[in-house]
Amino acid sequence: MKKEWIATFIVLSLIALFLILVVLRSSNPLNYLPDDDPAKGFLDAKITIVEFADYQDKNSASVEPTLRLILKGYRDRIRFIYRDFPLPDNEFAKKAAESAECADEQGKFWQMHDKLFKESPNLDIDNLKKYATELKLDGIKFDDCLDSGRYALEVEKDFDDGLKLGITGVPTFFINKKMIRGNKPIEEFKEIIEDELS
Repeated sequence: MKKEWIATFIVLSLIALFLILVVLRSSNPLNYLPDDDPAKGFLDAKITIVEFADYQDKNSASVEPTLRLILKGYRDRIRFIYRDFPLPDNEFAKKAAESAECADEQGKFWQMHDKLFKESPNLDIDNLKKYATELKLDGIKFDDCLDSGRYALEVEKDFDDGLKLGITGVPTFFINKKMIRGNKPIEEFKEIIEDELS
């Protein structure tokens, strides 16, 4: 009888511990960082930078040269992940984000990503389709994807995850889960990166 009681106690304790861990994991907002969004770099890189941005936002667009320098300077030590955070006041931001996802279907996410920031704020539907043509995407497939709203929920999920992380504006970055808000000088990024590498 005593052995059965001990066995029952151990099983119930393990179940309780498992449930506590599940609750703690789901309540930690930093668990919303990883996703299946497009990424550059190695999976096992020591540094992961996650950017939440809006293609129609001038601050998001203006930080791009800084990001290119960081990625070039740290090469295989950084994994970079882009996530969408289309601001509600930006009329074309959601469809622009969807267009990048549609381009990803044809292996050209990063080309569309760069094009959208370069051409921002000219991101109405006609321009998005024009940019797809300029990038030599299959126009029929791209138009079908964009017109159907195939990636609307994906873009919405990124936005919702950003809200759970406390994001209120763009661009917002997480460098190994350390938050940076706004378009900061490259030195601020490097300081955190070097600290994480040491």
